[in-house]
Amino acid sequence: MKMTKVKLMKFAPCADGLAFAKCCDFDFVKIYETCPRGDWLLWLLRRTGHLTKPLAVEIAIGCAERVLPIYEKRNPKDKRPRLAIEAAINYLKCPSDANRELCKSGADAAYAAAAYADAAAAYDAAAAYPAAAAYAAYAACYAAADAAAATADAARKSELQWQADFIRSKIPNPFTK
Repeated sequence: MKMTKVKLMKFAPCADGLAFAKCCDFDFVKIYETCPRGDWLLWLLRRTGHLTKPLAVEIAIGCAERVLPIYEKRNPKDKRPRLAIEAAINYLKCPSDANRELCKSGADAAYAAAAYADAAAAYDAAAAYPAAAAYAAYAACYAAADAAAATADAARKSELQWQADFIRSKIPNPFTK
């Protein structure tokens, strides 16, 4: 499917995402290659059918693992995010009903950890594709990273840029076809 401005508008993008697309002249190759936010890329990939569940879980795991050490440094006894990541990894290896249930339990526990860490902004990042416990773990971990940063806004922008670059490393630009 060739993406166009008209098709994008049918997906009801957020105002900021739409402004970014406009700055790129609605050139989806350029949007994908220069987007500074992983959450926007995930949204676009989902809406256009370019994001499979296994790939979404793999991306979530990578994002969660990146910030897990920050969370564990601030919360050394709280293993919920680590267990959620492990559940997501097991689900990816074997997507059985049992592992799906463990993922759900892991997600619930990690979201509880995120709430404990006062992570309202982290829920937004995690909600991009809440298919796996790893996203919930990422929410908890990112909350700790965000809280640990001297300037939360700069830390958030930096993390979103890292996510975008990470996503592009996993998924070649699907709009070049």
